[in-house]
Amino acid sequence: IKNGTLLIKGQTIQSVAAGTAVPKGYVVIDLEGKFIYPSLVDAFTSYGLPETAAAAGRGFGGGGGGARQSIFTSTKKGAYGWNEAIRPEVQVSTVFAADSKKADDMRKAGFGAVNAINRDGIARGISAAVSLSDEKENSTLLNAKASANYSFNKGTSQNDYPTSLMGSIALLRQTYYDAQWYSKQKEEYNISLAEFNNQQSIPQLFEVDGWQNVLRADKIGKEFGKQYIIKSGGDEYQRIDAIKATGASLIVPINFVKAYEVEDSLEARNITLAQMKGWELAPTNPAVLEKAGIKFSITAFGLDNVKDFWTNIRTAIENGLTEKQALLAVTEIPAGMIGIADKVGTLEKGKLANFIITSDSLFKKTNVIEENWVQGKRFILVKKDASGNVTAPKDSTNRMITRKPEPKKPVVMGSLIYPFTAFGTAKAPAQETVLLKNATVWTNEKEGILQNADVLIENGKIKAVGKNLAAGSAKVIDATGKHITPGIIDEHSHIAGAGGINEGAQSSSAEVRITDVINSEDVNIYRQLAGGVTTSHILHGSANPIGGQSQLIKLRWGKLPEELKFAGADGFIKFALGE
Repeated sequence: IKNGTLLIKGQTIQSVAAGTAVPKGYVVIDLEGKFIYPSLVDAFTSYGLPETAAAAGRGFGGGGGGARQSIFTSTKKGAYGWNEAIRPEVQVSTVFAADSKKADDMRKAGFGAVNAINRDGIARGISAAVSLSDEKENSTLLNAKASANYSFNKGTSQNDYPTSLMGSIALLRQTYYDAQWYSKQKEEYNISLAEFNNQQSIPQLFEVDGWQNVLRADKIGKEFGKQYIIKSGGDEYQRIDAIKATGASLIVPINFVKAYEVEDSLEARNITLAQMKGWELAPTNPAVLEKAGIKFSITAFGLDNVKDFWTNIRTAIENGLTEKQALLAVTEIPAGMIGIADKVGTLEKGKLANFIITSDSLFKKTNVIEENWVQGKRFILVKKDASGNVTAPKDSTNRMITRKPEPKKPVVMGSLIYPFTAFGTAKAPAQETVLLKNATVWTNEKEGILQNADVLIENGKIKAVGKNLAAGSAKVIDATGKHITPGIIDEHSHIAGAGGINEGAQSSSAEVRITDVINSEDVNIYRQLAGGVTTSHILHGSANPIGGQSQLIKLRWGKLPEELKFAGADGFIKFALGE
Protein backbone atom coordinates (compact mmCIF):
# COMPACT_ATOMS: atom_id res chain seq x y z
CA ILE A 1 0.00 0.00 0.00
CA LYS A 2 1.58 3.28 -1.07
CA ASN A 3 1.01 6.34 1.11
CA GLY A 4 -0.68 4.05 3.60
CA THR A 5 -1.83 4.71 7.13
CA LEU A 6 -1.49 2.16 9.90
CA LEU A 7 -3.69 2.77 12.94
CA ILE A 8 -2.89 0.95 16.16
CA LYS A 9 -4.54 1.11 19.55
CA GLY A 10 -2.82 -0.52 22.48
CA GLN A 11 -1.29 -3.68 21.04
CA THR A 12 -3.80 -4.17 18.22
CA ILE A 13 -3.99 -2.98 14.62
CA GLN A 14 -7.18 -1.00 14.00
CA SER A 15 -6.78 -0.24 10.32
CA VAL A 16 -4.36 -0.61 7.38
CA ALA A 17 -5.30 1.41 4.31
CA ALA A 18 -4.40 4.30 2.04
CA GLY A 19 -5.92 7.72 2.62
CA THR A 20 -7.41 6.87 6.01
CA ALA A 21 -8.41 9.86 8.13
CA VAL A 22 -6.70 9.76 11.51
CA PRO A 23 -9.27 9.78 14.34
CA LYS A 24 -8.92 12.12 17.27
CA GLY A 25 -6.71 10.96 20.09
CA TYR A 26 -4.12 9.20 17.91
CA VAL A 27 -0.46 10.23 18.01
CA VAL A 28 0.70 10.79 14.43
CA ILE A 29 4.15 9.60 13.33
CA ASP A 30 5.09 10.83 9.85
CA LEU A 31 6.92 8.06 7.99
CA GLU A 32 7.12 9.65 4.57
CA GLY A 33 9.76 7.82 2.53
CA LYS A 34 9.83 4.89 4.96
CA PHE A 35 8.55 1.34 4.60
CA ILE A 36 6.49 -0.81 6.99
CA TYR A 37 6.59 -4.62 7.02
CA PRO A 38 5.28 -7.24 9.44
CA SER A 39 7.83 -8.12 12.10
CA LEU A 40 9.58 -11.38 11.32
CA VAL A 41 8.60 -14.74 12.81
CA ASP A 42 11.07 -17.56 13.50
CA ALA A 43 9.46 -21.00 13.80
CA PHE A 44 12.54 -22.65 15.31
CA THR A 45 14.47 -21.21 18.27
CA SER A 46 15.52 -22.13 21.79
CA TYR A 47 14.67 -18.63 23.02
CA GLY A 48 14.06 -18.36 26.75
CA LEU A 49 15.42 -21.82 27.50
CA PRO A 50 18.80 -22.93 28.83
CA GLU A 51 21.26 -24.45 26.39
CA THR A 52 21.05 -28.24 26.42
CA ALA A 53 24.22 -29.95 27.61
CA ALA A 54 25.11 -33.47 26.54
CA ALA A 55 24.51 -36.22 29.07
CA ALA A 56 27.38 -37.99 30.77
CA GLY A 57 26.26 -41.34 29.42
CA ARG A 58 26.84 -42.96 26.07
CA GLY A 59 24.33 -42.41 23.34
CA PHE A 60 23.38 -41.04 19.98
CA GLY A 61 23.57 -37.30 20.49
CA GLY A 62 24.56 -37.74 24.13
CA GLY A 63 27.92 -37.36 25.80
CA GLY A 64 31.02 -39.49 25.69
CA GLY A 65 31.76 -42.70 27.50
CA GLY A 66 33.72 -43.10 30.66
CA ALA A 67 33.54 -45.58 33.47
CA ARG A 68 30.14 -45.55 35.12
CA GLN A 69 27.33 -47.91 35.97
CA SER A 70 24.92 -48.62 33.13
CA ILE A 71 21.49 -47.02 33.42
CA PHE A 72 18.69 -48.90 31.68
CA THR A 73 15.56 -47.16 32.98
CA SER A 74 14.60 -43.60 33.80
CA THR A 75 16.04 -41.96 36.90
CA LYS A 76 13.25 -39.37 36.88
CA LYS A 77 10.93 -39.64 39.86
CA GLY A 78 7.25 -40.00 39.13
CA ALA A 79 4.96 -42.02 36.89
CA TYR A 80 6.94 -41.32 33.72
CA GLY A 81 8.05 -43.52 30.84
CA TRP A 82 11.03 -45.87 31.05
CA ASN A 83 13.43 -43.88 28.85
CA GLU A 84 14.47 -40.31 29.65
CA ALA A 85 14.90 -39.41 25.97
CA ILE A 86 11.10 -39.59 25.68
CA ARG A 87 9.86 -36.50 27.50
CA PRO A 88 6.61 -35.29 25.91
CA GLU A 89 5.51 -34.05 29.33
CA VAL A 90 7.75 -30.98 28.95
CA GLN A 91 5.71 -27.83 28.27
CA VAL A 92 7.80 -24.81 27.38
CA SER A 93 5.05 -22.42 28.47
CA THR A 94 5.69 -23.49 32.07
CA VAL A 95 9.48 -23.18 32.03
CA PHE A 96 10.57 -20.51 29.56
CA ALA A 97 11.89 -17.18 30.84
CA ALA A 98 12.05 -14.02 28.74
CA ASP A 99 15.65 -13.23 27.83
CA SER A 100 16.11 -9.48 27.43
CA LYS A 101 19.53 -9.75 25.72
CA LYS A 102 18.44 -12.34 23.15
CA ALA A 103 15.13 -10.57 22.61
CA ASP A 104 16.98 -7.33 21.91
CA ASP A 105 19.31 -9.02 19.41
CA MET A 106 16.36 -10.66 17.64
CA ARG A 107 14.36 -7.42 17.54
CA LYS A 108 17.31 -5.62 15.96
CA ALA A 109 17.25 -8.22 13.19
CA GLY A 110 13.53 -7.54 12.70
CA PHE A 111 11.96 -10.44 14.60
CA GLY A 112 8.84 -9.97 16.69
CA ALA A 113 7.75 -13.52 17.54
CA VAL A 114 9.43 -16.93 17.81
CA ASN A 115 8.70 -20.56 18.53
CA ALA A 116 10.56 -21.48 21.74
CA ILE A 117 11.47 -25.18 21.60
CA ASN A 118 12.92 -27.52 24.18
CA ARG A 119 15.71 -29.14 22.13
CA ASP A 120 16.37 -31.93 24.62
CA GLY A 121 15.46 -35.50 23.78
CA ILE A 122 13.79 -37.54 21.06
CA ALA A 123 10.21 -36.69 22.02
CA ARG A 124 10.67 -33.18 23.35
CA GLY A 125 7.26 -31.99 24.46
CA ILE A 126 5.29 -28.91 23.50
CA SER A 127 6.84 -25.63 22.39
CA ALA A 128 5.43 -22.15 22.93
CA ALA A 129 5.08 -19.29 20.48
CA VAL A 130 6.05 -16.07 22.23
CA SER A 131 6.50 -12.44 21.31
CA LEU A 132 9.80 -10.62 21.76
CA SER A 133 8.32 -7.83 23.81
CA ASP A 134 10.09 -6.87 27.02
CA GLU A 135 6.99 -7.61 29.08
CA LYS A 136 6.61 -10.49 31.54
CA GLU A 137 6.04 -14.02 30.29
CA ASN A 138 2.30 -13.81 30.98
CA SER A 139 1.96 -11.03 28.40
CA THR A 140 4.26 -12.44 25.71
CA LEU A 141 2.79 -15.95 25.37
CA LEU A 142 0.98 -16.18 22.02
CA ASN A 143 0.35 -19.93 21.75
CA ALA A 144 1.06 -22.35 24.60
CA LYS A 145 0.75 -25.35 22.25
CA ALA A 146 2.64 -24.26 19.16
CA SER A 147 4.06 -27.66 18.19
CA ALA A 148 4.94 -31.12 19.47
CA ASN A 149 8.64 -31.64 18.87
CA TYR A 150 10.91 -34.53 17.96
CA SER A 151 14.47 -35.35 16.93
CA PHE A 152 16.86 -38.29 16.60
CA ASN A 153 19.04 -36.88 19.40
CA LYS A 154 18.69 -38.32 22.91
CA GLY A 155 19.98 -35.13 24.52
CA THR A 156 20.64 -35.16 28.27
CA SER A 157 19.05 -38.55 28.91
CA GLN A 158 21.07 -40.55 31.44
CA ASN A 159 19.94 -43.85 29.93
CA ASP A 160 22.48 -45.81 27.93
CA TYR A 161 19.90 -46.60 25.25
CA PRO A 162 19.93 -45.54 22.47
CA THR A 163 23.55 -45.37 21.34
CA SER A 164 22.89 -45.12 17.60
CA LEU A 165 20.68 -43.44 15.03
CA MET A 166 18.84 -46.69 14.36
CA GLY A 167 18.30 -47.00 18.11
CA SER A 168 16.78 -43.52 18.24
CA ILE A 169 14.44 -44.38 15.38
CA ALA A 170 13.49 -47.68 17.04
CA LEU A 171 12.79 -45.92 20.34
CA LEU A 172 10.52 -43.37 18.68
CA ARG A 173 8.75 -46.11 16.73
CA GLN A 174 8.22 -48.10 19.93
CA THR A 175 6.86 -44.99 21.66
CA TYR A 176 4.18 -44.67 18.98
CA TYR A 177 3.27 -48.34 19.50
CA ASP A 178 3.30 -47.97 23.29
CA ALA A 179 1.07 -44.90 23.06
CA GLN A 180 -1.41 -46.81 20.91
CA TRP A 181 -1.47 -49.61 23.47
CA TYR A 182 -1.76 -47.15 26.35
CA SER A 183 -4.86 -45.50 24.89
CA LYS A 184 -6.68 -48.86 24.98
CA GLN A 185 -5.79 -50.03 28.50
CA LYS A 186 -6.72 -49.06 32.05
CA GLU A 187 -4.14 -51.01 34.02
CA GLU A 188 -1.58 -48.26 34.60
CA TYR A 189 -1.03 -44.52 34.45
CA ASN A 190 1.95 -43.21 32.50
CA ILE A 191 2.46 -39.44 32.34
CA SER A 192 4.76 -39.63 29.33
CA LEU A 193 2.45 -41.76 27.20
CA ALA A 194 -0.62 -39.78 28.24
CA GLU A 195 1.04 -36.52 27.20
CA PHE A 196 2.36 -38.09 24.00
CA ASN A 197 -1.20 -38.99 23.02
CA ASN A 198 -2.59 -35.61 24.07
CA GLN A 199 -0.30 -33.67 21.74
CA GLN A 200 -0.90 -35.62 18.53
CA SER A 201 -3.51 -33.14 17.28
CA ILE A 202 -1.20 -30.09 17.24
CA PRO A 203 1.51 -29.39 14.61
CA GLN A 204 4.26 -32.03 14.69
CA LEU A 205 7.76 -30.58 14.25
CA PHE A 206 10.85 -32.74 13.68
CA GLU A 207 14.42 -31.41 13.85
CA VAL A 208 17.00 -33.14 11.65
CA ASP A 209 20.27 -32.39 9.93
CA GLY A 210 20.88 -33.55 6.37
CA TRP A 211 18.49 -34.53 3.59
CA GLN A 212 18.76 -38.25 4.35
CA ASN A 213 17.42 -37.60 7.84
CA VAL A 214 14.57 -35.60 6.31
CA LEU A 215 13.61 -38.78 4.46
CA ARG A 216 14.08 -40.91 7.60
CA ALA A 217 11.89 -38.63 9.71
CA ASP A 218 9.23 -38.50 7.02
CA LYS A 219 9.26 -42.29 6.69
CA ILE A 220 8.55 -42.90 10.37
CA GLY A 221 5.92 -40.17 10.26
CA LYS A 222 4.16 -41.87 7.37
CA GLU A 223 4.37 -45.18 9.26
CA PHE A 224 2.08 -43.69 11.92
CA GLY A 225 -0.01 -41.36 9.77
CA LYS A 226 1.86 -38.17 10.68
CA GLN A 227 2.96 -35.33 8.42
CA TYR A 228 5.82 -33.57 10.14
CA ILE A 229 6.97 -30.02 9.67
CA ILE A 230 10.70 -30.64 9.35
CA LYS A 231 13.47 -28.32 10.47
CA SER A 232 16.08 -29.37 7.96
CA GLY A 233 19.82 -28.93 7.50
CA GLY A 234 19.86 -26.70 4.42
CA ASP A 235 21.10 -29.29 1.90
CA GLU A 236 17.76 -30.27 0.38
CA TYR A 237 18.92 -29.02 -3.04
CA GLN A 238 21.01 -32.19 -3.30
CA ARG A 239 17.91 -34.40 -3.66
CA ILE A 240 15.07 -31.97 -4.24
CA ASP A 241 12.72 -34.44 -5.97
CA ALA A 242 12.87 -36.84 -3.02
CA ILE A 243 12.33 -33.97 -0.58
CA LYS A 244 9.30 -32.75 -2.51
CA ALA A 245 7.84 -36.26 -2.57
CA THR A 246 7.63 -36.24 1.24
CA GLY A 247 4.97 -33.51 1.12
CA ALA A 248 6.56 -31.97 4.21
CA SER A 249 6.79 -28.26 4.95
CA LEU A 250 10.31 -27.25 5.92
CA ILE A 251 12.01 -24.81 8.24
CA VAL A 252 15.36 -24.13 6.57
CA PRO A 253 18.50 -22.55 8.02
CA ILE A 254 20.65 -20.07 6.13
CA ASN A 255 23.87 -20.61 8.08
CA PHE A 256 25.89 -20.87 4.90
CA VAL A 257 29.43 -22.12 5.33
CA LYS A 258 32.12 -19.49 4.97
CA ALA A 259 34.90 -20.11 2.46
CA TYR A 260 37.36 -22.77 3.59
CA GLU A 261 41.02 -22.02 4.17
CA VAL A 262 42.76 -23.77 1.28
CA GLU A 263 45.92 -21.71 0.81
CA ASP A 264 47.83 -24.07 3.08
CA SER A 265 48.21 -27.32 1.14
CA LEU A 266 48.18 -29.41 4.32
CA GLU A 267 44.88 -27.88 5.46
CA ALA A 268 43.44 -28.06 1.95
CA ARG A 269 43.93 -31.85 1.92
CA ASN A 270 41.43 -32.15 4.78
CA ILE A 271 38.65 -30.36 2.89
CA THR A 272 36.49 -32.87 1.04
CA LEU A 273 34.82 -32.43 -2.32
CA ALA A 274 31.43 -32.65 -0.58
CA GLN A 275 32.40 -29.76 1.70
CA MET A 276 33.56 -27.62 -1.22
CA LYS A 277 30.44 -28.38 -3.25
CA GLY A 278 28.31 -27.65 -0.20
CA TRP A 279 29.98 -24.27 0.26
CA GLU A 280 29.34 -23.51 -3.40
CA LEU A 281 25.72 -24.66 -3.69
CA ALA A 282 24.13 -24.22 -0.24
CA PRO A 283 23.15 -20.57 -0.95
CA THR A 284 20.94 -21.85 -3.79
CA ASN A 285 18.88 -24.02 -1.44
CA PRO A 286 16.02 -21.55 -0.76
CA ALA A 287 15.67 -20.81 -4.48
CA VAL A 288 15.65 -24.52 -5.33
CA LEU A 289 12.91 -25.10 -2.74
CA GLU A 290 10.88 -22.21 -4.15
CA LYS A 291 11.23 -23.48 -7.71
CA ALA A 292 10.12 -26.95 -6.59
CA GLY A 293 6.99 -25.51 -4.98
CA ILE A 294 7.91 -26.70 -1.49
CA LYS A 295 6.42 -24.72 1.38
CA PHE A 296 9.18 -23.47 3.66
CA SER A 297 10.06 -20.86 6.23
CA ILE A 298 13.52 -19.51 7.01
CA THR A 299 15.09 -19.62 10.46
CA ALA A 300 18.00 -17.72 11.99
CA PHE A 301 18.80 -20.82 14.03
CA GLY A 302 22.35 -22.03 13.52
CA LEU A 303 23.86 -18.62 12.79
CA ASP A 304 26.86 -17.73 14.92
CA ASN A 305 25.43 -14.22 15.11
CA VAL A 306 21.88 -13.15 14.28
CA LYS A 307 23.44 -10.05 12.69
CA ASP A 308 24.41 -12.30 9.76
CA PHE A 309 20.75 -13.04 9.03
CA TRP A 310 20.21 -10.29 6.47
CA THR A 311 23.56 -10.84 4.79
CA ASN A 312 22.64 -14.46 4.20
CA ILE A 313 19.07 -13.68 3.14
CA ARG A 314 20.46 -11.36 0.48
CA THR A 315 22.95 -14.04 -0.56
CA ALA A 316 20.02 -16.42 -1.06
CA ILE A 317 18.24 -13.77 -3.16
CA GLU A 318 21.37 -13.25 -5.26
CA ASN A 319 21.25 -17.00 -5.87
CA GLY A 320 17.70 -17.03 -7.17
CA LEU A 321 15.28 -16.71 -4.24
CA THR A 322 12.59 -14.15 -5.06
CA GLU A 323 12.01 -11.27 -2.66
CA LYS A 324 8.31 -12.14 -2.51
CA GLN A 325 9.04 -15.68 -1.35
CA ALA A 326 11.74 -14.48 1.04
CA LEU A 327 9.22 -12.18 2.75
CA LEU A 328 6.62 -14.94 3.04
CA ALA A 329 9.27 -17.29 4.45
CA VAL A 330 10.05 -14.98 7.36
CA THR A 331 6.54 -13.73 8.14
CA GLU A 332 3.30 -15.37 7.04
CA ILE A 333 4.50 -18.96 6.53
CA PRO A 334 6.25 -19.44 9.91
CA ALA A 335 3.32 -17.77 11.68
CA GLY A 336 1.02 -20.36 10.13
CA MET A 337 3.32 -23.23 11.05
CA ILE A 338 3.17 -22.45 14.77
CA GLY A 339 -0.48 -21.49 15.01
CA ILE A 340 -0.23 -17.72 15.40
CA ALA A 341 -1.28 -16.59 11.91
CA ASP A 342 -4.36 -15.03 13.50
CA LYS A 343 -2.07 -12.75 15.52
CA VAL A 344 1.08 -11.97 13.50
CA GLY A 345 2.74 -12.48 10.13
CA THR A 346 0.64 -9.98 8.19
CA LEU A 347 -0.65 -6.47 8.86
CA GLU A 348 -4.43 -6.72 9.20
CA LYS A 349 -7.15 -5.28 11.38
CA GLY A 350 -7.43 -7.14 14.67
CA LYS A 351 -3.91 -8.58 14.62
CA LEU A 352 -1.11 -7.62 16.97
CA ALA A 353 0.82 -4.47 16.15
CA ASN A 354 4.01 -6.36 15.28
CA PHE A 355 5.77 -4.46 12.51
CA ILE A 356 9.11 -3.00 11.49
CA ILE A 357 9.89 0.39 9.97
CA THR A 358 12.70 0.43 7.42
CA SER A 359 14.61 3.10 5.56
CA ASP A 360 14.23 1.35 2.21
CA SER A 361 12.91 -1.77 0.55
CA LEU A 362 13.52 -4.60 3.02
CA PHE A 363 16.01 -6.63 1.02
CA LYS A 364 18.22 -3.82 -0.25
CA LYS A 365 21.76 -3.93 1.05
CA THR A 366 21.56 -0.27 2.08
CA ASN A 367 18.33 -0.74 4.03
CA VAL A 368 18.27 -0.08 7.77
CA ILE A 369 15.65 -1.45 10.16
CA GLU A 370 14.94 1.68 12.18
CA GLU A 371 12.15 0.54 14.49
CA ASN A 372 10.51 -2.69 15.58
CA TRP A 373 7.08 -2.51 17.19
CA VAL A 374 6.14 -5.60 19.20
CA GLN A 375 2.63 -5.92 20.60
CA GLY A 376 2.22 -2.21 20.05
CA LYS A 377 5.36 -1.29 21.97
CA ARG A 378 7.89 0.83 20.11
CA PHE A 379 11.55 -0.19 20.03
CA ILE A 380 13.79 2.37 18.31
CA LEU A 381 16.80 0.52 16.90
CA VAL A 382 18.91 3.38 15.53
CA LYS A 383 19.85 6.79 16.84
CA LYS A 384 17.66 9.65 15.65
CA ASP A 385 17.98 13.41 15.89
CA ALA A 386 15.38 15.75 17.37
CA SER A 387 13.41 15.71 14.12
CA GLY A 388 13.22 11.93 14.11
CA ASN A 389 15.75 11.48 11.32
CA VAL A 390 18.27 8.65 11.50
CA THR A 391 21.72 9.76 12.56
CA ALA A 392 24.08 8.24 10.03
CA PRO A 393 27.31 6.68 11.34
CA LYS A 394 30.45 8.75 11.00
CA ASP A 395 34.01 7.86 10.10
CA SER A 396 37.20 8.90 11.93
CA THR A 397 37.04 12.37 10.37
CA ASN A 398 33.43 12.81 11.51
CA ARG A 399 32.10 12.76 7.95
CA MET A 400 28.85 11.05 7.21
CA ILE A 401 29.39 7.59 5.77
CA THR A 402 27.44 6.96 2.60
CA ARG A 403 27.15 3.48 1.19
CA LYS A 404 27.33 3.03 -2.54
CA PRO A 405 25.62 -0.07 -3.80
CA GLU A 406 28.13 -2.56 -5.11
CA PRO A 407 27.65 -3.76 -8.68
CA LYS A 408 26.12 -7.22 -8.85
CA LYS A 409 28.44 -9.96 -9.96
CA PRO A 410 27.00 -12.70 -12.14
CA VAL A 411 26.47 -15.87 -10.14
CA VAL A 412 27.95 -18.93 -11.81
CA MET A 413 27.18 -22.18 -10.05
CA GLY A 414 28.59 -25.64 -10.51
CA SER A 415 26.44 -28.69 -11.06
CA LEU A 416 25.12 -31.24 -8.61
CA ILE A 417 26.76 -34.63 -8.41
CA TYR A 418 25.17 -37.97 -7.50
CA PRO A 419 25.97 -38.95 -4.85
CA PHE A 420 27.13 -35.66 -3.35
CA THR A 421 30.65 -36.85 -2.59
CA ALA A 422 33.88 -37.92 -4.25
CA PHE A 423 33.37 -40.04 -7.38
CA GLY A 424 29.85 -38.71 -7.86
CA THR A 425 28.65 -38.02 -11.40
CA ALA A 426 26.81 -35.07 -12.92
CA LYS A 427 23.80 -37.23 -13.75
CA ALA A 428 22.01 -39.69 -11.53
CA PRO A 429 22.55 -43.18 -12.99
CA ALA A 430 19.81 -44.51 -15.22
CA GLN A 431 19.13 -47.95 -16.63
CA GLU A 432 20.14 -48.50 -20.24
CA THR A 433 19.74 -51.25 -22.79
CA VAL A 434 23.32 -52.47 -23.29
CA LEU A 435 24.90 -55.18 -25.44
CA LEU A 436 28.36 -56.35 -24.36
CA LYS A 437 30.02 -58.20 -27.26
CA ASN A 438 32.77 -60.78 -27.69
CA ALA A 439 33.58 -61.35 -24.01
CA THR A 440 34.57 -64.44 -22.08
CA VAL A 441 31.41 -65.05 -20.05
CA TRP A 442 31.49 -67.04 -16.79
CA THR A 443 27.85 -68.10 -16.46
CA ASN A 444 28.07 -70.11 -13.21
CA GLU A 445 25.41 -72.26 -14.87
CA LYS A 446 25.51 -75.56 -16.77
CA GLU A 447 26.73 -73.71 -19.86
CA GLY A 448 29.99 -73.02 -18.05
CA ILE A 449 32.44 -70.55 -19.60
CA LEU A 450 31.49 -69.12 -23.00
CA GLN A 451 34.13 -67.72 -25.33
CA ASN A 452 33.46 -64.71 -27.59
CA ALA A 453 29.93 -64.43 -26.24
CA ASP A 454 27.51 -61.52 -25.94
CA VAL A 455 25.40 -60.37 -22.98
CA LEU A 456 22.25 -58.27 -23.55
CA ILE A 457 20.99 -56.21 -20.59
CA GLU A 458 17.52 -54.66 -20.63
CA ASN A 459 15.51 -53.02 -17.81
CA GLY A 460 18.23 -53.84 -15.32
CA LYS A 461 18.21 -57.58 -16.03
CA ILE A 462 20.10 -59.98 -18.28
CA LYS A 463 17.82 -60.61 -21.23
CA ALA A 464 20.05 -62.94 -23.23
CA VAL A 465 23.48 -64.61 -23.25
CA GLY A 466 24.84 -66.06 -26.48
CA LYS A 467 26.76 -65.39 -29.66
CA ASN A 468 26.01 -62.84 -32.35
CA LEU A 469 23.09 -61.29 -30.47
CA ALA A 470 21.24 -58.55 -32.34
CA ALA A 471 21.92 -55.12 -30.90
CA GLY A 472 18.72 -53.40 -31.97
CA SER A 473 18.61 -50.05 -30.18
CA ALA A 474 21.02 -51.18 -27.46
CA LYS A 475 24.21 -49.36 -26.61
CA VAL A 476 27.04 -51.61 -27.83
CA ILE A 477 30.22 -52.10 -25.79
CA ASP A 478 33.09 -54.05 -27.33
CA ALA A 479 34.23 -56.43 -24.57
CA THR A 480 36.83 -58.27 -26.63
CA GLY A 481 39.53 -59.64 -24.32
CA LYS A 482 37.41 -58.96 -21.24
CA HIS A 483 35.75 -61.34 -18.78
CA ILE A 484 32.17 -61.00 -17.53
CA THR A 485 31.19 -62.77 -14.32
CA PRO A 486 28.26 -62.55 -11.90
CA GLY A 487 28.76 -59.71 -9.43
CA ILE A 488 30.25 -60.62 -6.06
CA ILE A 489 27.77 -60.88 -3.17
CA ASP A 490 29.17 -59.80 0.19
CA GLU A 491 27.19 -61.76 2.78
CA HIS A 492 28.62 -59.92 5.80
CA SER A 493 29.16 -56.18 5.40
CA HIS A 494 29.05 -53.09 7.60
CA ILE A 495 29.21 -50.39 4.92
CA ALA A 496 26.52 -47.83 4.07
CA GLY A 497 25.12 -47.38 7.56
CA ALA A 498 24.59 -43.96 9.17
CA GLY A 499 24.87 -43.08 12.85
CA GLY A 500 26.51 -46.26 14.07
CA ILE A 501 26.30 -49.91 13.07
CA ASN A 502 25.92 -51.17 16.66
CA GLU A 503 23.13 -50.63 19.17
CA GLY A 504 24.98 -52.12 22.09
CA ALA A 505 23.31 -50.59 25.12
CA GLN A 506 21.18 -53.70 25.70
CA SER A 507 21.93 -57.40 25.36
CA SER A 508 19.09 -57.69 22.86
CA SER A 509 18.38 -54.94 20.34
CA ALA A 510 16.23 -56.97 17.97
CA GLU A 511 13.98 -53.94 17.44
CA VAL A 512 16.57 -51.86 15.55
CA ARG A 513 16.66 -52.01 11.77
CA ILE A 514 19.58 -51.39 9.44
CA THR A 515 17.00 -50.47 6.79
CA ASP A 516 16.27 -47.28 8.76
CA VAL A 517 19.82 -45.98 8.37
CA ILE A 518 21.07 -46.96 4.91
CA ASN A 519 23.50 -44.26 3.79
CA SER A 520 23.58 -43.89 0.02
CA GLU A 521 26.46 -41.38 0.19
CA ASP A 522 29.00 -43.78 1.73
CA VAL A 523 32.10 -43.82 -0.48
CA ASN A 524 32.61 -47.46 0.49
CA ILE A 525 29.82 -48.34 -1.93
CA TYR A 526 32.00 -47.02 -4.74
CA ARG A 527 35.05 -48.82 -3.40
CA GLN A 528 33.16 -52.10 -3.15
CA LEU A 529 31.98 -51.71 -6.73
CA ALA A 530 35.60 -51.19 -7.78
CA GLY A 531 36.34 -54.60 -6.25
CA GLY A 532 33.55 -56.33 -8.15
CA VAL A 533 30.92 -56.38 -5.39
CA THR A 534 27.38 -55.65 -6.60
CA THR A 535 25.27 -56.82 -3.64
CA SER A 536 25.91 -56.49 0.09
CA HIS A 537 24.17 -57.84 3.15
CA ILE A 538 24.42 -55.00 5.68
CA LEU A 539 24.49 -56.43 9.19
CA HIS A 540 24.23 -55.02 12.69
CA GLY A 541 27.56 -55.15 14.53
CA SER A 542 28.65 -57.73 17.09
CA ALA A 543 28.36 -55.60 20.22
CA ASN A 544 25.63 -57.72 21.82
CA PRO A 545 24.26 -61.30 21.64
CA ILE A 546 21.14 -60.30 19.70
CA GLY A 547 21.72 -57.39 17.37
CA GLY A 548 19.38 -55.76 14.89
CA GLN A 549 17.61 -56.60 11.66
CA SER A 550 19.80 -56.56 8.53
CA GLN A 551 19.25 -55.17 5.03
CA LEU A 552 20.28 -56.54 1.64
CA ILE A 553 21.26 -53.82 -0.83
CA LYS A 554 22.35 -53.49 -4.43
CA LEU A 555 25.27 -51.11 -4.82
CA ARG A 556 23.49 -48.63 -7.08
CA TRP A 557 25.98 -45.79 -6.68
CA GLY A 558 24.19 -42.46 -6.99
CA LYS A 559 20.71 -43.73 -6.12
CA LEU A 560 18.59 -42.86 -3.08
CA PRO A 561 18.69 -45.03 0.07
CA GLU A 562 15.34 -46.67 -0.70
CA GLU A 563 16.51 -47.43 -4.24
CA LEU A 564 19.48 -49.41 -2.92
CA LYS A 565 17.31 -51.90 -1.06
CA PHE A 566 16.85 -55.32 -2.59
CA ALA A 567 13.10 -55.60 -3.16
CA GLY A 568 11.47 -58.73 -1.77
CA ALA A 569 14.58 -59.96 0.03
CA ASP A 570 14.11 -62.22 3.05
CA GLY A 571 14.65 -60.65 6.45
CA PHE A 572 17.56 -61.58 8.71
CA ILE A 573 18.75 -60.70 12.19
CA LYS A 574 22.30 -60.62 13.57
CA PHE A 575 23.33 -62.86 16.48
CA ALA A 576 26.84 -62.66 17.94
CA LEU A 577 28.83 -63.47 21.05
CA GLY A 578 29.57 -59.80 21.60
CA GLU A 579 32.84 -57.90 21.48
